[in-house]
Amino acid sequence: MKHLLCLLALLLVVGSAPSAIAREQQLEIIPLRHRLVRDVLPQLQALLAPEGTLTGNGSQLIVRTTPENLAELKLALSALDTAPIRLRVTVSQSRRDETAASGAGARVTYETTGNAATPGPLALAPEVYSTRTSEGMRLLQTVLTMDGQPALIDIGQTTPQPFVLGYVITPMGPAVNLGMGYQTASSGFYVTPSLRGETVEIALDARLQANRDDAPARLDSHQTRVTVSGRLGEWVAVGGTLRTVAGEDRKTLAQGAASGSSDYQLWVRIERAP
Repeated sequence: MKHLLCLLALLLVVGSAPSAIAREQQLEIIPLRHRLVRDVLPQLQALLAPEGTLTGNGSQLIVRTTPENLAELKLALSALDTAPIRLRVTVSQSRRDETAASGAGARVTYETTGNAATPGPLALAPEVYSTRTSEGMRLLQTVLTMDGQPALIDIGQTTPQPFVLGYVITPMGPAVNLGMGYQTASSGFYVTPSLRGETVEIALDARLQANRDDAPARLDSHQTRVTVSGRLGEWVAVGGTLRTVAGEDRKTLAQGAASGSSDYQLWVRIERAP
């Protein structure tokens, strides 16, 4: 009988332990002043006591934990719930195309005498040619955002593109029935800067497009998606491409060579905004 009473007493002590822990916990709703719950939750979860819970939504943080752990969480929260820093993001995109052609050949001429309708002897005049063309564009865009918050800027240029719908019969005869479409060249970037002291991590998705003059239905397009880091206030080289082409053209009376290059550069700078 004595052993039975001891066992019952032990069960009562063990069974009451969770209730005692539960009574020691506190439930508190903490309103955040500057940040959202999703911004501070990962850091606070690492400090949460094993038996505690940490939830919330928007700017309301809900904590259930021991008084000692609650004090630790509030101390950490005072360092996390600070006003975000305003940042100015500047992105520079540039593209330059250069082409060169050179060659030698002969210009065909006919010699005539007087008013004779029949040409005279054939003459070959040597000829050397050389041409070089250069064209390009540069786009400099700036947007304001907050530390850790995404920002988007985008501009577009729409060009009309006529196309043939078919042919119709009119009193004046067959005629072409034209339709009109539109092609948009869009350039801009989507960026999320995150400060780490005086270093900034930059998640960037940039695009540079332009309608081609020689082929209206085609676009010159460059797109870069990358995450880089650099010092605050300094230009960071994000990426670029250099493409070169060369060719040779041989004909009966002429021989020529052509070459070209396309250079694309992308830079980004993050600064503190007033």
